[in-house]
Amino acid sequence: MPENPERRAKLGDAAVRVIAREGCRGLTHRAVDREAGVPIGTAVNYHRTREDLLIAAAGRLIGPDVIDYAHAHAPAEPTAACVEDMRTLLRAIVDDAVGPARGPMYRVTFELLLEGVRRPRLREVLAELNRAELAAITAAFAAAGHHLEAEDLSRATAGLYGVIFGLLTGVPTLDEASARVAVDELADRLWHSMTPIRATPQ
Repeated sequence: MPENPERRAKLGDAAVRVIAREGCRGLTHRAVDREAGVPIGTAVNYHRTREDLLIAAAGRLIGPDVIDYAHAHAPAEPTAACVEDMRTLLRAIVDDAVGPARGPMYRVTFELLLEGVRRPRLREVLAELNRAELAAITAAFAAAGHHLEAEDLSRATAGLYGVIFGLLTGVPTLDEASARVAVDELADRLWHSMTPIRATPQ
């Protein structure tokens, strides 16, 4: 198997763009080659099966790059000092997720999650990436002196995903006002679930 990290990343990004434009049904090795601008047959050398292509796309969407992005665009996260800061943070995450820049990427994420229902290997990869993401977020709060239980963060994340999914897909019962109320309630619960980390005496 070729060992070219830059080429592998380029193919993964191309797979993401193909899914964003055509859905998972449009994802083929040939389509990825064309999207990446590489010779036909390149993608199959790096990702032997279609499921490998799906996993490559997942790795480009849910991984270290996404964690870095979240920290760069949500500086309030590690320094939230009151419940209103938490509300502002979660509102910003949702607004960004449904905006023109990130909205297509979240649609791809939801498509991959649905594919994972039928593909155990993809499902496990998605679960592992999600665990790593949650661990990084928990560590960010801990660095700011806030202890956050994994279960509480998992519930809040699930709620945010539900709001984002509803706004991206146009669920009739979820307008912007209802979404804002739901996000604020999630922020309130998440904030009040946290406990301060006491510094260890020197």
